[in-house]
Amino acid sequence: MQNENLNNYTSPGTYACQNTSVAATLSGIPSGLTAGFRLDVIRKTNGRAMQILFPNEPDIFYIRGFIAGTSDFESWKKFSGVSS
Repeated sequence: MQNENLNNYTSPGTYACQNTSVAATLSGIPSGLTAGFRLDVIRKTNGRAMQILFPNEPDIFYIRGFIAGTSDFESWKKFSGVSS
């Protein structure tokens, strides 16, 4: 996974970005993300897909869905498991 666009990852599976230098070559990643990560792609019904991205930093993950009938993804939504 280098010089890739995450918008092209719609097939179910688990993909890895090992480190910061590889992440810097990617597009379609959440804004401000600089760490390596694991990307899980889940295929849903009616041609929809969901991406869940787990950065190599604790207690944070991102989710977005693929909009059926288009070639577009929703915006990334950030979730944190840290309570304030």
